Amino acid sequence: MKKLLVFLPILFLTGCAYYQPIGISSTSIGSQYERPSGMAEGVSRRWLFFPCYNACPVGEDSLKGAIADALDGQVGDTLANVYAERRIIAFPHIYFPLIVRSDIIVTGTLVKYNTKEFPPDNNALYSVDPAILWNNILKLDQNGQDEFIKSLSADRRAPLVNYALELEKLKKISEGSPEASLFYTLVSKSAGFAAHFAIKGVVALDYPIEDCQTYDCIVNYSFEEQKKFLIRIKKEAEYNATEERTNARNKLKFIKKEAFKKIRACFPEKESAIVIPPESQILFDELRLLEYLCKEGFL
Repeated sequence: MKKLLVFLPILFLTGCAYYQPIGISSTSIGSQYERPSGMAEGVSRRWLFFPCYNACPVGEDSLKGAIADALDGQVGDTLANVYAERRIIAFPHIYFPLIVRSDIIVTGTLVKYNTKEFPPDNNALYSVDPAILWNNILKLDQNGQDEFIKSLSADRRAPLVNYALELEKLKKISEGSPEASLFYTLVSKSAGFAAHFAIKGVVALDYPIEDCQTYDCIVNYSFEEQKKFLIRIKKEAEYNATEERTNARNKLKFIKKEAFKKIRACFPEKESAIVIPPESQILFDELRLLEYLCKEGFL
């Protein structure tokens, strides 16, 4: 009886939190009219109290307010590539709350429009020429390079990666140089040395994909090999003998866990099936693997 008396108040006073994605926008950034200037997060909050709740709210949980909070004190005129979610916290219990807090949380890329104080630059980072883009990124410090590369979409990053690989092929990147550091940031391997990660499906490992147990392993191989491997272990997880089935299921579990860290949402029915958060860095051509995992029900 004493245990029950202790348990019931704890159950009643624990509260409840609920998260719900409410909006996602995606667009390319960088032209003669605007350029990215950083990342920002903002919150808009509303409080509801028993017994009137929505009749006597304090504050406002609006997308507009959250974006205004994100822009406050930042070098930016607006946000792009916005991810928004609603967070609801009820206390002491969701079914009979005395206090409810509702938050709208947004994360996005700060965009600065060109003005007299922030003039356009024909050789700026948003250039579509990978050679010009490469040279201008080299002018940034390491943190600036990291932030800018994170902001690039897969489509904009691909030509830059191809250019970096061409420089490596022509042996124009010296060990320990600023170019070598930028190369490593872009393609996740050191120029002129054995690749830690494969680029464009070139296998740099000395063992077959069948020995892979994790997502970070299979990402080193070509998309065709990845696809065959995933189809095979999915069948093994469903139809094989007990031990083989268990091993296959463990592989799928580890792959799913690691792949989920790369994305923010999966929509198998949509053409663009996955949403990648601005802070994520994915390897060149890795987007195809993540899209396949989402659309084929692996995630």
